[in-house]
Amino acid sequence: MRTEACTPALTTAGDLVERSVADALEATDELRCIAAPTPGETVELLELLLAVCYAAGCYPASEDEWEDWVLDRQPLADAAAWLRSQPSADWDLFGADAPFGQNALLQPFLGQHGTGPAQLVIEHVGDYNQFFDHHLEHASALPAAAAFRAMLTQHVYGPGGRARISGKETLGPPSPTSPSPDSDPACV
Repeated sequence: MRTEACTPALTTAGDLVERSVADALEATDELRCIAAPTPGETVELLELLLAVCYAAGCYPASEDEWEDWVLDRQPLADAAAWLRSQPSADWDLFGADAPFGQNALLQPFLGQHGTGPAQLVIEHVGDYNQFFDHHLEHASALPAAAAFRAMLTQHVYGPGGRARISGKETLGPPSPTSPSPDSDPACV
């Protein structure tokens, strides 16, 4: 996400482009808005951009300064430079030991079960609670940029604390509304 295009945006010229997070921060004057496919993804990309700015120490200290930054079109190149200087392993969505934003406890199961879209496409289904704790199987993998945006959305809007793997294994405490793997055909 630091260097690969994953942030859909509309330019001031009206073109739809996809930028890396660092490039989006660097090109704020050229971008009119974030234009992700769903509202949840749009909000989460904006929150991620803000989080990078705060982590980089590139943010206004007061409401008045915030207004000045907006009116003066304060560049966010410092935040982009900070993000680019971070260890790439810390930001790798597909890292073997600690994939960015994902449960590292799943790592021992990846060899047997592989990876897939899992709960990442829930927002597109339209009924989050219907599939609240299920692993959605799909023959074709999501593109990495879509999986990244969906992962961000899942972390904010989805229930936390539990992972389900196809079969009977689970990680984390069962949720009160979760069916058991034995009684749920979607999980076998």
